[in-house]
Amino acid sequence: TLSLQLVPLNPPVIQAPFAYFCKDKLRILFVSQAVKVARSVCGFSSKIEVECRSTAEGREAAAAGADIVMLDNFQPQELHVAARDLKNEFPSLQIEASGGVTPENVASYFSSHVDIISLGCITQGCPVSDFSLKVQKPGANNSLPVVKVHIT
Repeated sequence: TLSLQLVPLNPPVIQAPFAYFCKDKLRILFVSQAVKVARSVCGFSSKIEVECRSTAEGREAAAAGADIVMLDNFQPQELHVAARDLKNEFPSLQIEASGGVTPENVASYFSSHVDIISLGCITQGCPVSDFSLKVQKPGANNSLPVVKVHIT
């Protein structure tokens, strides 16, 4: 099993904004190389999503075969232009808007060119629940197995 994790580098190193570890060595990739490596590992049934910080990165990811381009931290008007341009060039590409989207401003991200809108506040602002499941072994204390659920 090959584990491949692509991590955006900030700031990009020599215009190669993705890195991964292979045999304990850091490898630097361009967006197009990263998509090709991911596709070779994951197979045909997996979707490849690339987080992009610019329209140029989105175009490169789409041209390399990414299924979803996440336009991250774009202002709404900038997002609409980028999404329209990418959809015109790559009609089957899915566009995701993410970063800075809140329940108060989500409507400004709506567009016929944006397929997915992610709100990090939905998961980042949730209270934590400690959930544990303890199962006793059958026959312990000559009783039936007992399942206890403890939620705090």
